[in-house]
Amino acid sequence: MPQMSPSNWLLIYLMSISLLLIIMSMIFNNLNMKNKLLNINKIFNKKWTWKW
Repeated sequence: MPQMSPSNWLLIYLMSISLLLIIMSMIFNNLNMKNKLLNINKIFNKKWTWKW
């Protein structure tokens, strides 16, 4: 294995952190979307019950 310079390690470190952050944000966005969809469903259910 070739010896890596500290700057390379720093670059790899930063890239891995950014990847982790992107994945986390995607997961959180998915959770938020599910919550929003659930809320929309609740609102529609209320409207339908009011109509009937």
